[in-house]
Amino acid sequence: IQQSLARWEMFGMNRTESFRLLVEATYKAMAFELAAQELCDAVIEQKIGVSRWKLSESVAGLAGMAGYRLAQSHDGENRCCWFRGSDLPDLLDQTAYVMTQEAVRHGLSSSTDWRFGLPANDTPANPPIQLIRALEPVCQGFFNAIQMYRLEDQAVACAKAAGRMLAISSGGKKPELEPAIAKPLAMSAITESYKSVCIEFAFMA
Repeated sequence: IQQSLARWEMFGMNRTESFRLLVEATYKAMAFELAAQELCDAVIEQKIGVSRWKLSESVAGLAGMAGYRLAQSHDGENRCCWFRGSDLPDLLDQTAYVMTQEAVRHGLSSSTDWRFGLPANDTPANPPIQLIRALEPVCQGFFNAIQMYRLEDQAVACAKAAGRMLAISSGGKKPELEPAIAKPLAMSAITESYKSVCIEFAFMA
């Protein structure tokens, strides 16, 4: 960051502006970190503790919320965000990367089996819609409390929380949820939720 700030000043950015960007970036990074922890705590307390959710449902719900919010953020209108062949749309790929890196950062193995068994793009979307609807009030209440109103930011926060929940459920020597099952489960939830919203927007257009 220090090198970037120095480089920007070399290209003419004044120090007041570079400090403003630094403060905004720091604030957003802290908001994402806080969101990941608080959303995981809320899911554990309210959904696992009260509603008797399984860990797999918690992972799928948070990942599904991430894909759902991300697709809502551009209303299906950004052509760069459409599916083409086997590749994920750019925004979805970046958001899924947040989820996978958060899981790895907290101890989940960094193997390449995240997309194993994912449905083909020509199959009907099958999002965990009941889990998403159950989580939506919990997530929205928190986002309102910290004034995180942009849907893209909410998607990243949910993806980060999903990655942390993955590490909780599938990390360690004796995981409660096998990584080979949990990883594709999370990736399928975020992908299918994103796809379902985009398809809905396409039909409405």
